[in-house]
Amino acid sequence: NVKDSNGRVLVSYAAEQGSVTMDLLLECADLEINSQDNKGQTLLSYAVENACIQIVTAILKREDININLSDINGFTPLGYAGD
Repeated sequence: NVKDSNGRVLVSYAAEQGSVTMDLLLECADLEINSQDNKGQTLLSYAVENACIQIVTAILKREDININLSDINGFTPLGYAGD
């Protein structure tokens, strides 16, 4: 859950790329699934933006996911689905 200079956690890069290991990471209970970077984007928004359907599905299975978090532009993850 350590963030880089952009406020991103390592797992957000895996979500963006659709990494196969992402499924395993999502099962970690201590993963801050709703963590937002400096732009306000979450793991879910990166996965949706990059059409990583398998990762989106895995994220949505988490009971602690907040699908309504918006970024600095006011977009929720659903807003990225149309891009």
